[in-house]
Amino acid sequence: MGQNMYFFTDRCFSCGRSDVFNGARIFSITGCDAAEKHCMIRLISEIFREYPQNIYFSPFEKHLPDAVHFPQLGTIVICSPDSIMAESISARTYDMNQLIHIEPSAAGIIGYTMEQSSRYRSRALELLGITDMLLHQYSDIGKEFVAHDRLKYFAVRKAGSLLPDLEKPGSSIKRPVSALTCSGYRFAGIPDDFRLISLRCQFPSASDVFITAFAREAMRRGHDIIISHAADCLHSPMHMTIPGQKLMIVSEPEYLCAKPAVPESISLDRFYPLSVRSALRREVRTYGKYIRSLAEEMILCSRMCADIRDQGRKLISPYIPAHAAEDTAADIVSCILNLQSSHQ
Repeated sequence: MGQNMYFFTDRCFSCGRSDVFNGARIFSITGCDAAEKHCMIRLISEIFREYPQNIYFSPFEKHLPDAVHFPQLGTIVICSPDSIMAESISARTYDMNQLIHIEPSAAGIIGYTMEQSSRYRSRALELLGITDMLLHQYSDIGKEFVAHDRLKYFAVRKAGSLLPDLEKPGSSIKRPVSALTCSGYRFAGIPDDFRLISLRCQFPSASDVFITAFAREAMRRGHDIIISHAADCLHSPMHMTIPGQKLMIVSEPEYLCAKPAVPESISLDRFYPLSVRSALRREVRTYGKYIRSLAEEMILCSRMCADIRDQGRKLISPYIPAHAAEDTAADIVSCILNLQSSHQ
């Protein structure tokens, strides 16, 4: 049976996810804000449960899967609530609006819930973009002061103590494993038996240097690794997962909300001169406080978006024919199997 791995992503999969989905056949489910789209993802995932798969959740959904990726089948099935993704990639599209009974009241409900939830979604993504820019500045503050050579040497020695040598080449992929969601800061797909080590540092630049050097040494020793950014921002601190060793190294900056409890930690502050830490302490606190407030507002907007969608789904459901999700899922499964057989 294939292993299910669950991840979060922040926005449309066309934004910064081409390295994961490059060359895959994409089935895009568009249309109304109804749970049937996400039910189809669950159904298709269950049908292909024998295949390795990655299931993605959006921060704007509390429990419902947003996409499923089958690497062996070269296929992705994704819920796209708007036209951004469909316009930016080549995908076979299924419009759920075609399944709704034509009723005047239903049309009004759909328009209202889509408009209201989209406002909060847009605001949340706007805040995420502002946070990303601030994180870039925040990282640059400490980049020129960190003792790069000492920190890299420390990371290599740490990798040597944690990882054995394997007789195979290592590889690296980028994949989101964390996000600022409507429930706060979340990790996904990290089994209970994984060993978690947190990197504690006032500046993100130190943890980036550590993880980059650690990752290079891990691949040299033959290990496969997953690199992801905290909160799915390009300039935020990085995380690294080594599935084969059941190990995850987590950047744990102070400004993230609802951080997971990680019992084992490594402090990187000592790789900054004491004089630098003292001189920039006030600036660090100001940046951290402001970034945290933006993250909290982003979470609030995400929660409002999710709550409105949940309410809208309850109103829309009576206007959707029975077995709509099952019928559409069966069509998608048939297409996947036909495409697979044609390539063999």
